[in-house]
Amino acid sequence: YNYLYGVSAVPGTDEVWAVGTYYASPDYDDRPLTMHYDGTSWHLVENPFTNADYTGTNQFSYLNDVYALASDDVWAVGTQMRGIETNYEERTLVMHWDGEAWSEVAAPNKAGNNQLYGLKGFAANDIWAVGVYGGGGQGAPESPEGTQLSPLTLHWDGLAWHDVSNPQIEYTNRDYLLAVDGAAPDNVLAVGVSQNNLNEWSSDTTLAEQYSDPCEEGTPTPTPVTCDVRDFPDVPPGSTFYPYVRCLVCKGVISGFPDGTFKPSLNVTRQQLAKIVSNAAGFNDDIPVRHTFADVPYSTNVSSYWIYIERLFAHAVVDGYECGGVNSQTGDDEPCDTEHRPYFRPVNNVTRGQASKMVSEAAGFNEEVPTGQQTYEDVPPTGDGSTFWVFIERLSARGVMSGYPCGTAPAGPCHAGNRPYFLPNAPLSRGQAAKVVSNTFFPNCQTTPSE
Repeated sequence: YNYLYGVSAVPGTDEVWAVGTYYASPDYDDRPLTMHYDGTSWHLVENPFTNADYTGTNQFSYLNDVYALASDDVWAVGTQMRGIETNYEERTLVMHWDGEAWSEVAAPNKAGNNQLYGLKGFAANDIWAVGVYGGGGQGAPESPEGTQLSPLTLHWDGLAWHDVSNPQIEYTNRDYLLAVDGAAPDNVLAVGVSQNNLNEWSSDTTLAEQYSDPCEEGTPTPTPVTCDVRDFPDVPPGSTFYPYVRCLVCKGVISGFPDGTFKPSLNVTRQQLAKIVSNAAGFNDDIPVRHTFADVPYSTNVSSYWIYIERLFAHAVVDGYECGGVNSQTGDDEPCDTEHRPYFRPVNNVTRGQASKMVSEAAGFNEEVPTGQQTYEDVPPTGDGSTFWVFIERLSARGVMSGYPCGTAPAGPCHAGNRPYFLPNAPLSRGQAAKVVSNTFFPNCQTTPSE
């Protein structure tokens, strides 16, 4: 079967998006359905769930609503229920279309089961989603209220989804929010139903909640960066990394190669990312003459990476590798000098895990991550693979970095929970680095040519 539950037109275009669910197989395999109308006909569009291998697990995932802000900025919300046999849990499902592909975006979950039904966007950094949480059951942790169901409200601020508290009606024990809309960012209305079935008689009544912030001065509008730089031939308008590369070039954070190209698929090295991150973070400290790392000697050459690496060290962003070991990528020995300086390994390809730490630390992200939280199959909170866990979780919560669906290359096989893979040891390309840095330090960056 195939069901469509939500529809949204793209402003100023003939495009329309519709979302729902479809029955992929008789083995309890319901998957999100994403369809696109291009002005002439409807087309099925793949999403992270389309080709994932869920063999051996039950998988009920569906999308309830969709909201399009632009052709490259479309959001969809729903619920994903994954597990083995009857031991599964319902979790929020949030997906984003960037003009090229759908990706899953991390969103908060509260005690018990979690479901999202309604969606409304005011701007790229001001989006609301509503639903319900609680109840426990089916292997999910039970909420403190037991079988009580409470309204769930989430807000996207351009960096991450956040939980927004709701009032609980005292004489009901099941409150759902099913739709959300509003005339302005500081006047948002959500509606649903309140159920009172605390005794043998059950009554359903309308539920309406209003969000109003007396301190709200309107949603900040991103200020376009005006610059008159030519585009790289290998990063043309409309390509995946175009807005991120152009943003960083306009801000003077990155540049291309002498032949006029950017080479977005080329792996970025640790020293190159150090320069990009240091510039994006605005680090401009005067560094005294010093030689912190054995393989990064002091230099006044303008092409040297010494100053950027030292600035990151000064801000406790990097600390290097203890001398006396072996370079994991090149196999070269790293002997200790008389001062036992650590090694930075500047020409090594930076890994996705290393990049998450460098970017997260430079941005000052330091919130606590719940012990035991695990978004990715290959990044557990403890044990093998946990080195970059906290940094990866922080960036994922903000939508800066994401993973790859299990069961689909380059990810590994699906296990209980069907978590995606992050691939922390995989290299990071220049295009990917531009996207990560731009989303972290300049969210919603816009550029316009000079007059």
